[in-house]
Amino acid sequence: MSRVAAVLARDALLKKDGRGRLTEADRVGILRRCSEDYRVLTSNRALSFLESRGLPHLLEKLRDSSRRYAVTGSLAASFRSSRATPRVAMVYVDEIVSAGRELGLRPAEAGANVKLLAPFDDVVFERTSIDDGLVFTAVGQVAVDLLTSSGRGPQEAEELLGWMKDRERDWLA
Repeated sequence: MSRVAAVLARDALLKKDGRGRLTEADRVGILRRCSEDYRVLTSNRALSFLESRGLPHLLEKLRDSSRRYAVTGSLAASFRSSRATPRVAMVYVDEIVSAGRELGLRPAEAGANVKLLAPFDDVVFERTSIDDGLVFTAVGQVAVDLLTSSGRGPQEAEELLGWMKDRERDWLA
């Protein structure tokens, strides 16, 4: 941790007082820095699927699932700040193939509207939130995942980061 703190301090993302105690953190800047060493679709194992009835049907299945999962990306951002209707759902699960089967998804190379992700680290399942009966990754994870996504992901990340700056107490609680 001390090495990470030193790098973040060098990059002016952390400030310390004369005794070395942390006094200030640029949380949004730290998220941007994290996105430099990470890519949501390559840092994690990812497979593409089709939910032929659309994302609302997927959400109903997730609400009923007893499986551990956490929604991220555009779909998660749409519950916070995004005004765009998501076209692709990204969902972290422990085991992709069995989750896809349980959710009734069809593997798809083209036309996929669901990406199931097996995370490289269980941190995606920590500090989750529940909204409308769905489990979402921590908002910081959503931002980093969007920053490293393709398509409109980076634009949606910027909107979410603006929301985060304006409501820091809400998402840090």
